[in-house]
Amino acid sequence: MKRIAALLCALLLLTVSCGALAEETPVFTFRNGVQWDMTPEEVAACEGTPADSSREEEIRSTLVYNSVQASKYPAMLGYVFLEHQLKTIMYMIFDVQTEDFIYMKNALAQVYGASQDVDLLQITESIAVICGVDLPDLTQEDFANAECACWQLDDGTRIMLYREKSTGEYMAMFYINPNGKASYDVTGL
Repeated sequence: MKRIAALLCALLLLTVSCGALAEETPVFTFRNGVQWDMTPEEVAACEGTPADSSREEEIRSTLVYNSVQASKYPAMLGYVFLEHQLKTIMYMIFDVQTEDFIYMKNALAQVYGASQDVDLLQITESIAVICGVDLPDLTQEDFANAECACWQLDDGTRIMLYREKSTGEYMAMFYINPNGKASYDVTGL
């Protein structure tokens, strides 16, 4: 009888552990059901309205929605595609102050947990690669007036919140596809 009970316990344990192994990492889903690697057409269909502007280059294309809500802020929303697959999502929020950055950081922390410390130079280099912009040689001093917060999700998606304190003109929020083409050091992100 003890042998049968032990065998049943072992089978139960095996079943539970196999079920846990079978669970997949959750797929990041953005607003309106948008997911990584969607095409511009699929993203536009999820948004339900045509983009306010779009641009298509050889391997990079964008869809821009000028009037969306990001938390309590009016924002511009941009989707960046590489080879017709969604790789980056960004919000631009204008006319912001320190308290707006703190509010948005806390709102993101409520959803994604505590933010992680990050080297601002790595963030800017990442953004430059994603956006296809050449940056001059920058140093840490160039970012003395910047605020940044980062999150790494279970599926590898990275979220970066950035604000230039000296100008106070904008705050940017980037969602980065874990399968993006860019290659850069993500230590500390």
